[in-house]
Amino acid sequence: MAQANFGKIREILIKEMDLSPLRGTIHMDAVYLGGKPRKANHRKRKLPPDALKVRFGRKPPDNPNAPWVSAGMTRRNWEKRLNKRAVISLCEAGDPGGGSRRTIAFVCAAEDDASVMALATHLIGSGSIVMTDECAAYSRMSSLHEHYTVRHSREWVTHEGVNNNMSETWNSRVRRYEYGVGHGFRPKYIQDYVCEFSWRESTRRHSQQERIHDLLNRLLSSPPSAWWRGYWQGRHRSGEIGLSYFLDRLTKYQHVF
Repeated sequence: MAQANFGKIREILIKEMDLSPLRGTIHMDAVYLGGKPRKANHRKRKLPPDALKVRFGRKPPDNPNAPWVSAGMTRRNWEKRLNKRAVISLCEAGDPGGGSRRTIAFVCAAEDDASVMALATHLIGSGSIVMTDECAAYSRMSSLHEHYTVRHSREWVTHEGVNNNMSETWNSRVRRYEYGVGHGFRPKYIQDYVCEFSWRESTRRHSQQERIHDLLNRLLSSPPSAWWRGYWQGRHRSGEIGLSYFLDRLTKYQHVF
């Protein structure tokens, strides 16, 4: 019962996410969620040579039929990597020292050029300043917005103050939930949790009363759930939700007006 009720709240947060463009200084970064590994039954004192390179695709495994051996993983954990999803967050900076004012985040196909440019085009307002890390996916950002990067391989903040720490903070909080409270995310519902934590981040300065009233107003003014009504009778939402869902919503909105 609690799962279905929380699902209905997250459904409202998805359908009512504010998609107006962020403006000002924007911090942007990606985190991979899902596919949480399980601890092996037997402890291994030492990883195989170049295990991390095999895990991240920088070196082929010694045995293609059992790549998890070269990666120093169990077969189950190797297969669970298919459940990983890239989540790109965008945080609009508030007053100095106040952290982010508004946060939105989306499950994307990958932290790649196509996803980044779609976000930059539709969800970042003109005249904004965007700060990211050195990932190549953000290399074309400067064609749309004023863009600065920080090289995380060398530093967290440049001497000029360039950083993407607001997104890094959001990444850390949602990852702690995945590993601690949630004990893992399933691909089908990752966007649901992402919208919940975007709302949490955007309202973290509000009082508890204001947050409860906000949720109650949304719940009482929304139609019956389309994704969770009949859940216990086996009627489940089909497919995953990600960036394309929100871009389609923006397109439909533009057609109306």
